[in-house]
Amino acid sequence: MSMKPILSLLMCSFSICSAFQWPIPGITLCHRSHPDFDKCLAENVPKGVAVLRHGLKEIGFPEVDPVKTPPFKLNLTGNRNLEYSIAYTNTYFSGCSYMTMPEINIQCIVKCEKYQKNSKTYIKLTNYTADVNPENVVYYFENIVPGNPEVSAQVLKTLNNDPLLVWNEEKSGLNA
Repeated sequence: MSMKPILSLLMCSFSICSAFQWPIPGITLCHRSHPDFDKCLAENVPKGVAVLRHGLKEIGFPEVDPVKTPPFKLNLTGNRNLEYSIAYTNTYFSGCSYMTMPEINIQCIVKCEKYQKNSKTYIKLTNYTADVNPENVVYYFENIVPGNPEVSAQVLKTLNNDPLLVWNEEKSGLNA
């Protein structure tokens, strides 16, 4: 994981603050042309992170600790072949499929560790987990049982009859 995104965020934030003539107490603005630019960043980035983590309502800068994401819509259209085993019957899905989750809560946990290489400190991703909990799921599979639209419609109806039960069963398999 690189420090470039964090530095870019801080530089943009400091630029916005400077443009609004908005001083942040205890933080020095670092200029690239300054001979001690790296030292200035090393001293002021942690201060800036501490100030900016709770957001700056005055200029519309959102809270970043914890990261808050406004609601958004994610559309992923699948064109894959799925192989799924139910009890003692193998079912093969093919064709277009949709899984819509109108309201979803996701808790992500990212664990990193610092390491040194060539006298530089880096951050390495060591673990990432995501817990996905939708409030509802709507399934659509274009052709669950190839060549038999009546059975396909009934299987789809069954899946959507209790979609969270289906999701929670699938979710346990995804986390394994």
